[in-house]
Amino acid sequence: MKKYDVVLGYDHKTLSKSPGQNASDISGALAAYLQGSACEMNILSHSRGGLVGRALLENSGLMVEAKKLLMFGTPNAGTPLASRNNIVGFLNGLQLLMSLSGLAAGPVSAVFSALKLFAHGIWSAPGLRAQSPYSSFLD
Repeated sequence: MKKYDVVLGYDHKTLSKSPGQNASDISGALAAYLQGSACEMNILSHSRGGLVGRALLENSGLMVEAKKLLMFGTPNAGTPLASRNNIVGFLNGLQLLMSLSGLAAGPVSAVFSALKLFAHGIWSAPGLRAQSPYSSFLD
């Protein structure tokens, strides 16, 4: 089994920053770590992390040779859940199912109303907008 000199993890901000901004942050951290040296690396990513890995390789400007970029469950074509209307529709459907089962009375109904308001407001988050199927980031 091939051994690695270093294994790095990155816990990126998923809503407040776009995948491109996350990649820029990683690029800066890697540049500081490498101090001008070249390196080879493999990137293993899941879900939105694949978009970050892709952006890192496309725009980093680092002296990095990526041997592999493995993406698992990455929304390369966007995800319908990143659409404001779909998020609210999902919450409406969930609320309906809960009400039919008798679970969405009183406080639970108020929580769903608050979540729907939150869903409308969160649409301005760059990390969510970048995952919309119509995002310019995914072009």
